Amino acid sequence: MTICKTRGLAIRKLDYSETSQIVTFLTEGYGKTKTIAKGIKRPKSRLGGAVDLLADCEVVFLEKPGGDLHILTECEATSIFAGLREDPERAEAAFAAADLLDRFVYPGERGKECYQLSVELLGALDRGEERAEILFLAFVARLLKIHGLLPLVGHCVACREARPARESMFSSRLGGLLCKRCLANDPYAFKTTAGSVALLAALAKPDRLPRRRLRMSETDLRNLWVLVARYLAFVLDGLPDIVERLRRRMCKQPDSAGVGQRIRSGASA
Repeated sequence: MTICKTRGLAIRKLDYSETSQIVTFLTEGYGKTKTIAKGIKRPKSRLGGAVDLLADCEVVFLEKPGGDLHILTECEATSIFAGLREDPERAEAAFAAADLLDRFVYPGERGKECYQLSVELLGALDRGEERAEILFLAFVARLLKIHGLLPLVGHCVACREARPARESMFSSRLGGLLCKRCLANDPYAFKTTAGSVALLAALAKPDRLPRRRLRMSETDLRNLWVLVARYLAFVLDGLPDIVERLRRRMCKQPDSAGVGQRIRSGASA
């Protein structure tokens, strides 16, 4: 077995036995890595107090050849981002981001860029540099860009010629706006605004997450939330519950009409 040492962000913990847990790290050097932390729940375990969810850590594990579950031997937290846990919205945004990372990044896939983006997000949430929902939406935009899934902006995704109208139809399957001539390409396309797609692309452009209060209307923000929720539901074959709860909290919308259930399943509302 090979000894591996790297920086890692704990994004998931799962009980394995009475004394052990499976801890998933998004690491700088090895991508998403699943480890078994033997004896971590014992009172005198040297790992117990060091492996907190959303903690940035120095991690040492034994890599098992041909296996997908490695052995965690050392873990020292270098940052626990205590500030984000003091605010429910910032904490929920952070846990929603961790859930998306677990779904987007596959084991063994090199994830340095995702790791750096995640640490940047947690630091910004910790310091309260911008509204939690703006930081989360910018994180999603950058995550989509890293994986080559950012929607097309500026012209019709089907014919690549016509410029969509201000109020247009968005195709999750094709990944962009459709002009009137091309609506038949996706009968499940839903109504949105060209500005919402442009805003998502703009949030993905900077080299760093927003560090000042961005000015945008509440209408544009809500339209962007619906666009992101439906697009993620298609990409991930269903919207994670924690992302839907965050959307409802940020938009301050009840779910009495069952809209959230349709979004979570990727269905057209």
